[in-house]
Amino acid sequence: MLSPLFSVSSFIVEEYNSLPVSITYRFADSGQAVTKEIFPKGSMFPLTKTVTFDNKIGDMDLLIHYSPAAEILTGLPNQVA
Repeated sequence: MLSPLFSVSSFIVEEYNSLPVSITYRFADSGQAVTKEIFPKGSMFPLTKTVTFDNKIGDMDLLIHYSPAAEILTGLPNQVA
């Protein structure tokens, strides 16, 4: 691009999330698990999300995973963190 002999057009690289990512959480005092999709398929990144939990007591299980609708290869883990 810096060469005086060649003309190069300007370009922009945009990255996107090809697999939807969800969060599942369960509080210790409740047996009910809640799953929410936080990064839908096709969302641009880097992207920051804020997740607010309405439990002031704490003690919860948290799982970040690919959404059930994600088409991941057979045998690969669904869990991210």
